Amino acid sequence: MTRKSKNQTFDKYIGIKNLKRKKGYCELKVKLQPHHLNYGGIAHGGFISAVFDVVLAESIHTLLSKDEWCL
Repeated sequence: MTRKSKNQTFDKYIGIKNLKRKKGYCELKVKLQPHHLNYGGIAHGGFISAVFDVVLAESIHTLLSKDEWCL
């Protein structure tokens, strides 16, 4: 398995853009689209969880050595 790249398919699919990465930190940007909304018109919990998952993984990867991996 290789390290996550800036252009992961899922990240691109939900519209995530990586703005800044440094040791233990990641800043992302995503524009909320109609397909990200639930029936109440607010961001779907699954979408919020997916964005959180990506930012957490990106942050953790900045702390790992090249021979370490995080799932």
